[in-house]
Amino acid sequence: MGFELKKFLNFFDGKQWLFVVLIGVLAFAIRAHLMRYELFFEFDSYFHARILGTLLQTGTIPQLDTMAYYFMPGTSLPPVPLHWYFGAFMYKLLFLGAAYSKANLILLVKFLPAFYGALITITMYFLGKEVYSKKAGYAMAFVAAVTPAFIYRTMAGFWEDDSFGFLWLGLGLVFMVRALKSTEFNAKMIMNTALAGIFFGAMAWGWGMYLLIPILIVPFFIISLARALWLKTNKELLVFVAAFAIILGIFSIISMPFDWISAALSYAQQALNETIPDALFIPLVIIAIAALAAIYLFLAFSVKSNKEKTERYSKFTTIILTIFLAAALLFTVILFATQPKIFDISGVLGSSVGEENTGHQFFGAKYNALILLPIFALILLPIRIWREKNDYFSILFFLWILTTLVMAWYKLKFTFVFGLSIAPAAAVVVEELFCYTKNRPGIEKKLVFACLAFLLLTGLAAGITFTKTNIPNIEYSFPNWKPALEWMRTGTPEGSKMFNWWNQGHWITFIGERLALNDNRNLSKESDRDYALFYITPDLNKAMELVTSYNADYAVFDISDFRSIVSMGQYAFDTTNSRDPRILPYFIIDSKGQGMEGAFFQSCSVSQTEQKLTCGGNIFSFADWQNLPVNWQGTPTTFYEQRVPLFLYRDETLPILYVFNEASNNSTAAKLWFNETETMKFFEESYAKEGIKIFKINKEEIEKALKK
Repeated sequence: MGFELKKFLNFFDGKQWLFVVLIGVLAFAIRAHLMRYELFFEFDSYFHARILGTLLQTGTIPQLDTMAYYFMPGTSLPPVPLHWYFGAFMYKLLFLGAAYSKANLILLVKFLPAFYGALITITMYFLGKEVYSKKAGYAMAFVAAVTPAFIYRTMAGFWEDDSFGFLWLGLGLVFMVRALKSTEFNAKMIMNTALAGIFFGAMAWGWGMYLLIPILIVPFFIISLARALWLKTNKELLVFVAAFAIILGIFSIISMPFDWISAALSYAQQALNETIPDALFIPLVIIAIAALAAIYLFLAFSVKSNKEKTERYSKFTTIILTIFLAAALLFTVILFATQPKIFDISGVLGSSVGEENTGHQFFGAKYNALILLPIFALILLPIRIWREKNDYFSILFFLWILTTLVMAWYKLKFTFVFGLSIAPAAAVVVEELFCYTKNRPGIEKKLVFACLAFLLLTGLAAGITFTKTNIPNIEYSFPNWKPALEWMRTGTPEGSKMFNWWNQGHWITFIGERLALNDNRNLSKESDRDYALFYITPDLNKAMELVTSYNADYAVFDISDFRSIVSMGQYAFDTTNSRDPRILPYFIIDSKGQGMEGAFFQSCSVSQTEQKLTCGGNIFSFADWQNLPVNWQGTPTTFYEQRVPLFLYRDETLPILYVFNEASNNSTAAKLWFNETETMKFFEESYAKEGIKIFKINKEEIEKALKK
């Protein structure tokens, strides 16, 4: 037998792969836009890059991280080794086994998230194809390629465990669907179940969101089993149950170190406890289990030999299932209307970290017009399940969309998780559109598909615009951190300890290559508190005690932190109450009782022709501008509403106006920034440029002063 090219191409389905590759290229191209920047996105990416660099240089992942929280013996790393090991594999593959190079590492970290995003997009095609059809698969892949919320954490440079994690979920779901479609035990069925379990398990070793797997597939199996009991023969039912059991078993064995059962139950319990009164919680759980058991016993022990009776029970289970899905949808709507917060993290950390806020207010920016797709899908799915008696997997899509919608509604950081759920929603809408327009007049078809095209084009525009308008934080020209970090790396002794705020920590350890007090993991509430206390305290002795207690070498300040001086007070005193008497002094209160931050700065525009500077609503002549102080003053410059003393300063080199109330002006941060004489006896300004100042701590002088 010779090789038949035509037969091979027919089997390969070249047209399908052409569309899939083109969508994958589109997904990569949108995300790769940010590769044009020198460095990469967000903060945690720098932490992961540092660990990958250590792995490439030493061949192992360190048991403890000693670069941050230097006052501790070392901090444990998050359990995501697959993410780092796969990154190391890609480094060796793409750079042909080259030795470690930081420049190559930075290039890889910019490339990988966009590459992963493209792979996940392609995976969505095969999932849509397996559940519904090729048309649904194309829609699913296209929407995954362009949805801003999903693009966000797979943009070039956003290299974290979440950029990688959904790949394993997508692959696992593809093979799970294939396995559960099996009608008999054979090699193909066993292979599909094994691969599904392995990929699900891989997600557990790569990203903490692996908990989404049991939260989705266990309820899916329980609900779909009610339908399978009457639609499948006993043999087919046995295959269905065995396939799921094997998948769950393999997943459980691989994820055993993470104890997914306890973790998943704790999330479910937290959600239910916040939406159901405690007195009703246990009775409702008992009633639900009893009702479910009764239905299953009824179905399992009913005689299936009578075809008419079997059909009648099949309709009965369909009615029950449809009512259940509609009730779940109604409950969610009521939940959104009555419960403002779920999964709330208490304390100052929860209130100050943006990603811990609720997410629903950002849906417009995160999803654009594509947010209509899950709304339509959740309405259409119960109808589809009612109509299509043999459709099991629409239940999976319903649970996936609804669960992640609730997550994203109540937590901003979960908008990424819901971002991928827009893809199955698109598959549902497209499949239903083709179903409803199959025998419709041409004009109606054109109208319906024009609406769909509008949504898809809107999504494409939203995705492209999203990446163009998101600039990596470190690339901001002001405050300009890149030269400051380069100075830190070259201008300070190796092993120097930085006394810094937490949102600068990952930059300091990876780019500055120096030890950081805090970073974005916020692993020490005490060090967060102590830096904030150091920042706002007017007591110089207290400030000196704090820096020496950590044996720090340099104190690091970012001009933008002045705008967060109230937040610093909340960290310092561990309170979210902005009316706390200890916090109120850091507000500027007007005569109506309204408050604003007691420290802020404004960039000014300079008019050479009119010889003036405009700083917000304030206009200064050149002469008046030069009369503003550049060094710390204890006497107010002016008054707000004739009663609140204000201290105004100008920057020595930039057209920037600083405004402080009395408490903020007396803070250690302000005294250091403006070189107050007494304070500067114990600190030496070592770096001051473009909104960043770094002070060397004079430990000997501080020790002498504290002994007096």
